[in-house]
Amino acid sequence: MNIDNLDLIKAAKNGDKEAFDKFLIENQGLCYYIAQRFKNLDSIDDIASIAKIGLIKSIKTFDLNKNIQFATYAMTIMKNEILVNFRKERKMKNFKFISLDANFGEDGEKEMTLLDIIPTPEKDISYEDYKGLDSVLKLTLDSIKDRDKEIFKMYFFENKSQIEIAEKFNLSQPQVSRLIMKIKKLLKKNASKIGFID
Repeated sequence: MNIDNLDLIKAAKNGDKEAFDKFLIENQGLCYYIAQRFKNLDSIDDIASIAKIGLIKSIKTFDLNKNIQFATYAMTIMKNEILVNFRKERKMKNFKFISLDANFGEDGEKEMTLLDIIPTPEKDISYEDYKGLDSVLKLTLDSIKDRDKEIFKMYFFENKSQIEIAEKFNLSQPQVSRLIMKIKKLLKKNASKIGFID
């Protein structure tokens, strides 16, 4: 590794593609060194690829005028890149546990389930889809009481029955049913409001 070769770093920052490529090749081992620390998250090769993105970012953002070793700076950026990536993945996976068949429609209305606004594993899934869902959920949760947030979590994320929820909050099953219907209507309204559904 030649991580603190400032002449090479300076040339790479100034757009010298040969210097840039040489620097990445010479420091590929550092990517695997960092990846070893996170081997419980995924395959070493995949994590090293993410670390490499961090290494590239560190070259572009490193300030040569500051009194700091590039190695220290780069390793911090690489570790952060890995952590941010896997936090994002975990967040996306958590959305998949929502009760997808929870019905939005009331009696006599056209049924609409969360399947209508949430991409499923059988469909194309993009991070933009999850960002849209995140906006719907945030808008909804910000506008309901703490107790109702907990009911929302239990019903949509933990698949708890209305009876289980009623027992926990000392409510009747019809009361829980009305609260859930109110939250469903709010979800539908907010999804439409931000253009997530028509």
